Amino acid sequence: MKILKVLSIIILVFIVTFSINKFMLSIERNKIVGYGEKIEIKGKNINIVEKGSKNNQVVIIDPGYGTTAPGLDFKPLMDELSQTYHVIAIEPFGYGDSDTIGSPRTVENITDELHQVIQKLGYTKYILCSHSISGVYSLYYLDKYQDEVTGFIGMDTSVPNQLEYTGNTFLPILRKWSNKLGLIRIASRIHPEWFMANNQYYTDETKSQIRYRLYRDFANVDNLDEGRHFADNWNKIKDLHYPRDIKKIFFLTKKEDKDKDWRYIETQNAFEKNNGKIYLMDGSHYIFRDNFMKMSQIIRESF
Repeated sequence: MKILKVLSIIILVFIVTFSINKFMLSIERNKIVGYGEKIEIKGKNINIVEKGSKNNQVVIIDPGYGTTAPGLDFKPLMDELSQTYHVIAIEPFGYGDSDTIGSPRTVENITDELHQVIQKLGYTKYILCSHSISGVYSLYYLDKYQDEVTGFIGMDTSVPNQLEYTGNTFLPILRKWSNKLGLIRIASRIHPEWFMANNQYYTDETKSQIRYRLYRDFANVDNLDEGRHFADNWNKIKDLHYPRDIKKIFFLTKKEDKDKDWRYIETQNAFEKNNGKIYLMDGSHYIFRDNFMKMSQIIRESF
C-alpha cells in the first residue's frame, strides 16, 4: 500500500508539472522576440548573427550541442571580437531562431549545411571557431574544406577519442520527457548555469529570451536526432587529424591535475602534435561566457 501511495503522489506531481509546463509554454510562445538574419538552406531557414566590419577577417562560430540560442549566448564574445573581426554565429537547424528540418543530424548533413550558409554569405576564407560537440563536426569540416579554413579555435571542444572515456550516455526518451514534464524548467531555476548564460554580462531580457527557447527547444526533433547520431558521428571522425599547416588554438577548462585529466591528454594528442596551442582557463564547459575578454585577446594575438 505504501508503494502505491508513493507512486500515486509521484504521478500526481508529474501531472501538475506537465500541466504547468504546457500552460507556461503557451504564454512564453508570444514573448519570444526574433533576432538575426535568415538564410534559406534546403527549403528551410538557418538563422545567423553577424557583427563587425565586413572588411575584417571572418570568424565563424559554431555552437555546442543543445546551446539554446547561440546568437544570444555568444554575444559577449562576439561583441569583443567584432572590434577586430567580422564575426558570424551560425545556428544549425533546431537551434536558436533557425527552423527544424527533420532530416538526419549526421556529420555529413550538419557540415554541408554549415558550408552552404558560408557559401551563400560569399566567404571563401575564414577562421572556424567551435564549441563542444562542434569539435567533432569541425574535424570533418576541416578534412573536406581545408582550403577555405585559415585557422581553427577550439572552445572546450570534443576530441576524437572522447567516447572511450565517457561512453555514449545520451538517452532520447529521458531528454524528451524531462522537458515535457517540466523538470528542465525546474532544474534551470535551481541551477541556471547548467542550461544557460547567467552572469552579469547578459541582460535580464537576454536571459529571458534564452530561457523561453530552452523550454521550447530542449527536446525538439533535430536536437533529439543529433543526440541519437553522437556515436556514429564520432566514429566517422576518430581517425581524422587537425591540419598541421593552419594556425590552431584551443581553450580548455582547467582541472586540478591536468596530467591526470583525459581531456587535457587527448587535447594534447589532437592539438599540440599538430602544431596547435592549448590555453587552460578557469570556468565551466561554457568557457566563453566568463572568459570572453581574455579569449578575445589571445585570439587577436594569434591570428
